[in-house]
Amino acid sequence: MKKLFKHMSIYGLGGIITKAVNFFLLPIYTYLCEPPKSDPEIVELFKKRLGLSNEEFIELMTLPKKGCRDYETYKPTFERWRLFFYLMAKADLISWSFYIEYTSLRMRYNC
Repeated sequence: MKKLFKHMSIYGLGGIITKAVNFFLLPIYTYLCEPPKSDPEIVELFKKRLGLSNEEFIELMTLPKKGCRDYETYKPTFERWRLFFYLMAKADLISWSFYIEYTSLRMRYNC
């Protein structure tokens, strides 16, 4: 039994140490790595496909960044209609995953 706990602790510490090393090295990796460079031909193709001039493209690229919290959603409406969606899920008219994801009273953002 003593040997079992010894082996379990070695495996447990190995996993913890691996995660700790990754945690502390990630900022160093991100600091040392260069941002990816874009291929000028692909950028030109993109501008041509969308019909953008150089000025319009630069204007779009310099706009402030937005995340999913910056846009309105239907989640508050779905939360108000929770009972309706529960009955729909019970009748197999919508999936349970939809009911759980969109009618839960806590907000989930994955952005």
